[in-house]
Amino acid sequence: MFIRYLGIFLLGFLLFSCGAPPAGWESADFSSGGDGDGDDQPPAETQLFLIDAEQMLEESDWDNITINSQTGWCHDPNDGTVSENYFDMTLTISGWSGTYFYTFSGGTVSAGTLAGSYTYEGPVDGEADYELRFNSDFTSATIYLPEYPESGWGDIPSTGSCE
Repeated sequence: MFIRYLGIFLLGFLLFSCGAPPAGWESADFSSGGDGDGDDQPPAETQLFLIDAEQMLEESDWDNITINSQTGWCHDPNDGTVSENYFDMTLTISGWSGTYFYTFSGGTVSAGTLAGSYTYEGPVDGEADYELRFNSDFTSATIYLPEYPESGWGDIPSTGSCE
């Protein structure tokens, strides 16, 4: 009886203490309580980018710009996707005033740039392409409008998380 227990003990000792671990156990990290895939980093937080009316005013010839509402672009650094942005703003110049409703498409960032299209409705309706160009550390972005390359929308800062 003693020899049977000794044999089981020696077999268990040899299996678990000598050489390589059994197949499939190489990356298991039992001390951290993780899932064993070696990725202990939490997902990065999403970033919200909102257009700033004051920045736009500094870059334009308008007398006044009021952003009435906006959803903002939500960038997910875990997969590189960016959500759509809906916003409306009222523009005033030389006594004329008009409200525009914009919809900017979302997509996936490539080489620091989101390329998409946007539509606008207001006194004049239209559709065009745009690029949302992020800086190297994704703390701000700028809009480039190929149809209006001289138009400036100013810096679009990351204002925090999308949650």
